Amino acid sequence: MDKRTESVTVKMSEADWEIFARAAEHIWPGAPLSRSSIVLALASLGAKAALGTESQTKPKRTGR
Repeated sequence: MDKRTESVTVKMSEADWEIFARAAEHIWPGAPLSRSSIVLALASLGAKAALGTESQTKPKRTGR
């Protein structure tokens, strides 16, 4: 993964944040996530879905 160097400021309503927080809890239950990590992770998942990317994770290596 590339080093994250771009900064973005996002303003959202409380209702928007509640949707993001509920989605994050549904995907990653109990995980200690910051607001920025939730927004970045959900945006990344949405972008990959929009582009038809197969998976959000790298394939597991098999032992040889």
